[in-house]
Amino acid sequence: RSTASSMGKAGKAKASTSQPQEARKPAEDDDDAILSAAIAENRVFKEKAASEAAASAAAASAITAALDKLPVFAIADAGRPLQYTVGRRKLAVFYADVAAAKAQQKATERQVPGCDLIAVGLGGAYRLSYDGKAAIVPGVAELRAAGAPEGAQPMGQDLPLFACT
Repeated sequence: RSTASSMGKAGKAKASTSQPQEARKPAEDDDDAILSAAIAENRVFKEKAASEAAASAAAASAITAALDKLPVFAIADAGRPLQYTVGRRKLAVFYADVAAAKAQQKATERQVPGCDLIAVGLGGAYRLSYDGKAAIVPGVAELRAAGAPEGAQPMGQDLPLFACT
C-alpha cells in the first residue's frame, strides 16, 4: 500500500500511458496486416484483370479473323471507302449485299467518276462500325429471313448473322 500511495499522480499517469502503448502495439500490427492483405488482394485483382483483358483481346482477334473471311462491299475512290452522311455523321458504308453495293456504285459514279467497288472483310468493317466510323448495311433478303417486315429499309438495321448447328 505504501508503494501505491507514494507513486502519486505522476506514477498513475505513467502507468496509465504505458498500458495504452502496449495495447496499441497489437493494433498497429493489425493495421499493417490489413494494409498488406489489401495490397496483396489488389495485386491479384490487377493480375486477373490483365489476364482477362489478354484473353478477351485474343478472342476478339480470333472472331475478327473469322469474320474477315466474309466479304462486305464498299464504294471506293482510289482504294479508300467513300464517306457518306448517315444521320449527322460521315461514315464509310459497307454493304452485305453485292447487288445493293453495285446499285449504289452506279448511282455514286455520277458524282464521283471512276469510283469502284471493293471487297472488305466483315471483321474489319465491324470493327469500324463498332468504333462509330462505319455503317454496315444488310441485304433485304437477310433482313426478311431474320423476321423484318416487308419493305423494311436496310440502312440503319443490324446485320443479321446466321449459323448452322
